[in-house]
Amino acid sequence: MAKDLKTNKFVIDGESITEIPGREDSYDRLLELDKQFPDTNEPLPEDTVCKAALQHALGKALHMLTAEEFEVVEELFYLEKTEREVSAALHMSKTTLHRKKERVLAKLRGLIEK
Repeated sequence: MAKDLKTNKFVIDGESITEIPGREDSYDRLLELDKQFPDTNEPLPEDTVCKAALQHALGKALHMLTAEEFEVVEELFYLEKTEREVSAALHMSKTTLHRKKERVLAKLRGLIEK
């Protein structure tokens, strides 16, 4: 049955021969027929709008953090430092920094969802 779906059929009607393509087609054959395919690398417009709205909400939420909370976010996510590096720079244990990071992220989630 799979072979029947993939192969072309030929119909002979008197003097003419008509080719009926199979239901499944190869990418190469479709390119030969100049079939156009959507660019999968370009984001959809609704994705772009959602991303912009989320970035705006995140920007507003970041302004509502305390200086200490913002410093943790900046060091970890903007400067891309490890928790070990940030805990050493801020003179706190890794466990304390990790808990603080989790609290700040929860706070940001709450502010964005409002």
